[in-house]
Amino acid sequence: MQHNLIVFVHNMYTDNKKKITLGLNTIIYSFLHMTRQPMPIVVLAILYAIAGLINIITGPIYLMAAGLGIIKGLGIIIIIIGICYFLVSWGLWTMKSWARRWGIIPLIIGLLAFPVGTIISIILLILWLLFKKEISNAL
Repeated sequence: MQHNLIVFVHNMYTDNKKKITLGLNTIIYSFLHMTRQPMPIVVLAILYAIAGLINIITGPIYLMAAGLGIIKGLGIIIIIIGICYFLVSWGLWTMKSWARRWGIIPLIIGLLAFPVGTIISIILLILWLLFKKEISNAL
């Protein structure tokens, strides 16, 4: 895949005979179109990974909070949900059929994490429903 990106960049410079500034958008666009996965699955896998990262970062904050057992328990649950997001992201990226079934579970649990988790879960649920047919066909 790195070779394809190098050829892509080289062709852009040589075809136009002038210096072209490659922005982040061009690099992301070329990366997304070089993957073998359909675009809806790539988008969902990236968003699941971002949601997992957010949960894994915020979970320890709850663990370091005051000595209340409920808050520490909530921190552990948030970390577990973050790991679930990462597992589903990996499953989507590698086109595993179980990712379609298990992808909804962290979203439903994430709805309870008001306000950030709720917003992330609603966005992912909307995308999941919009791309339902493409995901079913691909996985």
